[in-house]
Amino acid sequence: MLERAGHTEAAVDIASLAGLHPSGVICEILNEDGTVSRLPDLIKMKAQFGLKLISIASLIEYRLRRERLVEQVSARPFASDYGDFQLHIFRHRLDGRHHLAFVRGELTAEPTLVRVQSENLLADVFRQRGAKSTQVLAAAFAAVARAGRGVVLYMEHAQGGASVVKRLENLHAPAPTMDFRDYGTGAQILTALGLSKIRLLTNHTRKVVGLDGYGLEIVEQVPL
Repeated sequence: MLERAGHTEAAVDIASLAGLHPSGVICEILNEDGTVSRLPDLIKMKAQFGLKLISIASLIEYRLRRERLVEQVSARPFASDYGDFQLHIFRHRLDGRHHLAFVRGELTAEPTLVRVQSENLLADVFRQRGAKSTQVLAAAFAAVARAGRGVVLYMEHAQGGASVVKRLENLHAPAPTMDFRDYGTGAQILTALGLSKIRLLTNHTRKVVGLDGYGLEIVEQVPL
């Protein structure tokens, strides 16, 4: 659950926390008319049959009290074309990937501008023609600099160099996207930085499940 906030992971975690084999059976509950049961329907069913009910967010919150999958390994000043930032480097304890958090200004409980972006080596470093990643990343840094405070979180790609090889084989392939597991990792990093309310820099309206389990809330989605 601390990597990916999905029902599959929830089933495994619940079994593990109960001291049982880390496996489970998942089913979709339907109403009498064939529609998918939502939370109000499930609450009624729970009461009717004496079942237990838990949310993904509460399971994440429970585990976060006891464990972390990321650790900060370095923090130092970083001078950029967009001004001075503080660079925090985090390492994932399981896969060893390193993620970079560029912090501008003092982070408080106030809503904070945040951009989370997946690594795109060919575009961001070598300026691959036609790639939008470079412009988006530059716009994010500029927006945070204008605001005077915020975070640009740059996530190392899950496939590392293999993703570069795949893109070289097919230059028309779409840019690498965030893996579902990366959202949980990113959320832990933002929590470690002390954030709670986020103004998310994005051009695509998105809903990330389970963020409240990390104590995070997206209060606004700001276009780049």
